[in-house]
Amino acid sequence: MRHFSRSEMARVVMEKNQYKQRLFELQEAVRRSQTLRATKEERLTVDKRSGVWRKFNRLFGLTKEPLIPPPASAFGLPTSPSFTRPRLGSQQLPAVTHTHAERRELYREIRSHIWGSLGKRQIHGWSTPLPNTQESHVADPKDVPVLMQLRLLDQRDSTAKLNCAVAVTPEVSGEATCSVWVVSGPAFSSDITVIDPARSNTVLDQFSLPPTAPALCICAVPPIGDTAGTVWIGTQEGSILVHSASAGRRRCLKSVSLSEGIHSLIYSQGQVIAGLSDGSLTFFLHGSDGWNLQSHFVMPLGANPLQPIRCSLAKGGRLWVGYWNRVHVVDIENKKVEQTFAVSERSEQQVRFLCAGGSGVWTSCRLDPILRLFDWSTGRPLQQVDFSALVTKTLGQAFLTLSPLQISSLAVISGRLWVGTGGGALVSIPLSITSEDVSIPYCSIASAQLCYHGHRQAVRFIIAAPGCLITTPGSNTVTTSQLILSGGEGYINFRIGDDESDGSAELSQTSPQRSERSHMIIWQNPSPSVPSSAL
Repeated sequence: MRHFSRSEMARVVMEKNQYKQRLFELQEAVRRSQTLRATKEERLTVDKRSGVWRKFNRLFGLTKEPLIPPPASAFGLPTSPSFTRPRLGSQQLPAVTHTHAERRELYREIRSHIWGSLGKRQIHGWSTPLPNTQESHVADPKDVPVLMQLRLLDQRDSTAKLNCAVAVTPEVSGEATCSVWVVSGPAFSSDITVIDPARSNTVLDQFSLPPTAPALCICAVPPIGDTAGTVWIGTQEGSILVHSASAGRRRCLKSVSLSEGIHSLIYSQGQVIAGLSDGSLTFFLHGSDGWNLQSHFVMPLGANPLQPIRCSLAKGGRLWVGYWNRVHVVDIENKKVEQTFAVSERSEQQVRFLCAGGSGVWTSCRLDPILRLFDWSTGRPLQQVDFSALVTKTLGQAFLTLSPLQISSLAVISGRLWVGTGGGALVSIPLSITSEDVSIPYCSIASAQLCYHGHRQAVRFIIAAPGCLITTPGSNTVTTSQLILSGGEGYINFRIGDDESDGSAELSQTSPQRSERSHMIIWQNPSPSVPSSAL
């Protein structure tokens, strides 16, 4: 009998996970349809006066009653605390269920591996690059982001999960400093928390979206002409809600209901483009009288079997759209597909993340540990990076037991490729270019650094917040700086582990520990030293 290689075994396991994920998605779709059907039947029994009030809720974002999701038992859903149902529009596998004792033991193994492989040296909470761990004379990297704060998200519901976030810059809001809008909530509704990332534990605003409208995406839209800075929110039921980016954030200025759920929103050249759950794009144009949400252009993109459009990237009048295992390059002005090319050779793959740096685009597919770099102008593949080898070296096999390896967030920020994993770990890889004329952001996996501060579950977002006002401790000096935020469920220091929770291992599932609640990790960028201004 022939022995299988490691790569062949890994491929078999990956395919098995993909089939399991598709089964989970089908089961979730059935539960969702049953829930929506039950909700509609319940609405039919409500009197007309209550129905009119709900319509005004959708217009103005007001509430007459507490936004408490209906109990799971009302729709015949499982209520066992050990069952974790994936969020609507989730981009990850359902969480692997481990007891507190099992998770503590896994974190101990990860801690031991880190100390044994990465050594004692660390730079602002980051590991040193792998080749430098045993060489004390090697100079420290100069552009490592500095840890600024670990922030517990102040939520009304301590069990609510983070979904997505967007930075609203001073150019968008007209305010003096940058703010961050964070979307969180249970499966049936969403809360918006607006924070100043530079001021610890400061909540600028907090409000709830209309009931039964969980938000899946959010986008900041700059002012055009006489139109103020706005924030657009897309929901699972197909609504787009437009809120003010500064004063009066709670009031919904405009809204529109589409036939399909909104899974992505992006702004480019006077247009907002929404990616729908049926594989189509919807273009909203800005006219002389402002945004007209009722008049929009729909561009079918997907073919059967249909999939939601979860990621898109706009630059220079062109739009890259991820759909199944391919990228469609769309001319935004003419609403036509210019080019289509495959990201992965496997047709069942799904492109989940697109991020640009210089003249290159980094992509990632669902359940695929391969990062791929493409040329923005031609779509030509340039580089592939196997992320699984890096995770195994830095975190060990125990991390793969803790959670299946997957990339849950991706961003290019100030000359670095930031990668968030489904197990809560964050890795930053410095980018470099081969020529000033080309500005292609190649990365060297040998220069990758692990952040010892991570999340207990998937990293839900990594965003840059430029234009933040930072006050220097001990003086009144105020400087403008760029902050970087990651968000996820819980907090863990991989170098320390989880021993501190030994005495409270069996806490009630309805009252999570502080370390298990939604956290944001915030870094400050040092003085810019990127290899090219384009990055």
